[in-house]
Amino acid sequence: MRYHILAIFAVSMLLFFGCASTPPGPVVTPEPVANNTPAPSNNSTAAQALPCTAGNIVQNDNCFGSLALEKSNFTYCKSIYAIDKYDACLAHFANSSLDICKQITGSDLRFSCLTANAVANKSESICNMIDNTDAAAACLRKVLPPCMLISSESARNLCIALDKNDFSLCTDDACLEGFALNTSNELACGAITKQSDRYFCLALVKKSVGSCLEAPLTPIQDSCIEQSSEALNDVSGCSLATRDGMYQNNCYLYFAIQGNNATLCQKIASETNRDACYKNYSIGTATTDACPKIVESTNRIDCYFKAAKLSRMPSLCNPLWTDDLKNTCYSGAILYPASGPVPSDCPGVSSTQWADKCYYQAARATYNGTLCGLMTDGASDKKNCLSLFNLG
Repeated sequence: MRYHILAIFAVSMLLFFGCASTPPGPVVTPEPVANNTPAPSNNSTAAQALPCTAGNIVQNDNCFGSLALEKSNFTYCKSIYAIDKYDACLAHFANSSLDICKQITGSDLRFSCLTANAVANKSESICNMIDNTDAAAACLRKVLPPCMLISSESARNLCIALDKNDFSLCTDDACLEGFALNTSNELACGAITKQSDRYFCLALVKKSVGSCLEAPLTPIQDSCIEQSSEALNDVSGCSLATRDGMYQNNCYLYFAIQGNNATLCQKIASETNRDACYKNYSIGTATTDACPKIVESTNRIDCYFKAAKLSRMPSLCNPLWTDDLKNTCYSGAILYPASGPVPSDCPGVSSTQWADKCYYQAARATYNGTLCGLMTDGASDKKNCLSLFNLG
């Protein structure tokens, strides 16, 4: 056993000293381990030092806004947190860029930059992007030619024709007449299709009712004379129309009413037409001063009736000469007009009974209960009138 243990020890020592005494070979330098992490780039360096990140939100927003202007680069605006500051930042660039303008959230700033872009591009369609009627209309006024803003086709054509000084651009008679009157152009009148309007236009351009006599037919002449006399405010022109004809009589009636001068009816030749002029004058002026001038009695009475009823003024019945005529006239003027009598005329009614009825009907028609209080105390209808308004 002893010899066995010694043998093992001896072999172990031999191996140890043999290895230790082995001469060294060439030194092998190990390959460096590959590093797959990329070297820092300029971008990552910039990322580690982002601008406008050192302060609070307000400071950073102000910083980005200033930086956007300094660098003339709207992308810095996108880093702004507050919406109003974001919009204000974009607004500096939006007037010249429709895409940037569309990114603005505030309506006023967006309307403003859309208008600026529309004007720069002369674009009606950009104005139509504005979802506010007034703002869109204001935009269109800056973009479209003034004539194109007129809704009426005829008026728009007239505007264009006047702007171009070319009546051939008119597409209807109204445009041609308007062009002629604005430019005193007789040729434009000559292009009017309707013959009566053509000569009326010439009379106005020449400022002469007598120009109507150039028309080939008498009815056209007379119609032109009536219209141009009224348009030129020339009562003497009426005399040029066919004597006692419809156009001449209407012409005199027009000036009688306009001038509150019933004596012009005397220029009408026939008695019947003259009486009609007095009656129509009374109706047109809500007076009955001319009624006594009517020769035929039935027409004279009818003058009072019609003037009172159509003007809703029962006091015009007062001059009638019998109670029966007055009562009939009062009835027509007070009871039958759907809108009732004129309240202010009621005090002028000479009959107390009919004056009360006037107040009653006026109160009902106007829903004015205070008129009931103006009725006489003994009026049978006063209580009924007050009860309508819960005043009794």
